[in-house]
Amino acid sequence: MNKGMARLLCLAAAFVLLGVTASAAKDFYEGKTIRILVPYPPGGGYDIHSRLVARHLGQHLPGNPRVIVQNMPGGGGLIAPNYLYNVAKQDGTVLSSLGRNIYVDQMVGTEGVKFDLNKVRWIGNETEDTTLGYMLTNTPYTSIEAIRSAKRPPNIGYSGTGSSYYQFPRLIDYALGTKIKLIGGYAGTSPIKLAMAGGELDGIVGIAYFSALGALTDEINAGTLKAVIQSGVWDAKSAGFVRHPDLPDVPTIWELTTDPAKRKTIKLMNTADVISRPFIAGPNVPEERVKMLRDAFWAAVNSEAFKKDAKQLFGLVTVPSKGEFTEEYMREVLAASPEEVITLQKVVK
Repeated sequence: MNKGMARLLCLAAAFVLLGVTASAAKDFYEGKTIRILVPYPPGGGYDIHSRLVARHLGQHLPGNPRVIVQNMPGGGGLIAPNYLYNVAKQDGTVLSSLGRNIYVDQMVGTEGVKFDLNKVRWIGNETEDTTLGYMLTNTPYTSIEAIRSAKRPPNIGYSGTGSSYYQFPRLIDYALGTKIKLIGGYAGTSPIKLAMAGGELDGIVGIAYFSALGALTDEINAGTLKAVIQSGVWDAKSAGFVRHPDLPDVPTIWELTTDPAKRKTIKLMNTADVISRPFIAGPNVPEERVKMLRDAFWAAVNSEAFKKDAKQLFGLVTVPSKGEFTEEYMREVLAASPEEVITLQKVVK
């Protein structure tokens, strides 16, 4: 057999093998059920966004698997990713949404983190966002300056140290000199809303804009809540965070301080808004299934049906990013210098 014929035979065998592998990968999801874990209770922003993704993801995967949502609240958002990383099947049938501030818990060594975000597989980010602080309009805390000068600091609830309900108020205190009183034990947006209605809390600080449009629509429309601060959206041209176009009258935490060191910490912590609504798979999911999930996720969130549903739910068009981008971006963030991590520890602890 001459060398040319040998090469052709090897090439043909390779194509056959690739075809068999591709067919097996495509057949895998047929008849299967994919679970999307949600680290928080039903009714909150993560739950709503996850159910929206679940509604559309299966249609874009070969075999059209059923996709369901499983709420797994607790531990300030740590239980679900801990389960995904250590217990769940690593076959691409279990995904998890992720609290967008959980990366800070890993960076500062929060007790209870039993995963490594450098090793999980980032499937995609449903949308960028901005974080907001809302105060009840029947309180004296209707501006940052009013909060600074108040005789009694406002009572604000949080679920866990890995949640934005804890970390954003801490960032505000660090950057702007406020003294917000944080009260733990609230397992998500819905319990915080109930506590506000009962007079236990003076506002809700650390909620994402998309979540607010879904979970606080009635209160915002009725004028009982006022946005007093936002994280803003990253603007590459000015190398800073600017006001969200829908929120031109709400100041950003970035603009209210000019301290370079504080702005460095703000930028690092505002990564939560850049990734906002990420979905991850376990660290040992086969590469071909990671690619299938990423491709299906990207197709789903860019479909007209998804955009229509998102518009109806949130009044906004989502701004997604690919899993490959999110994975690379987060590795850079998680490689922050020791000095930056020490500052983060001071802020979130």
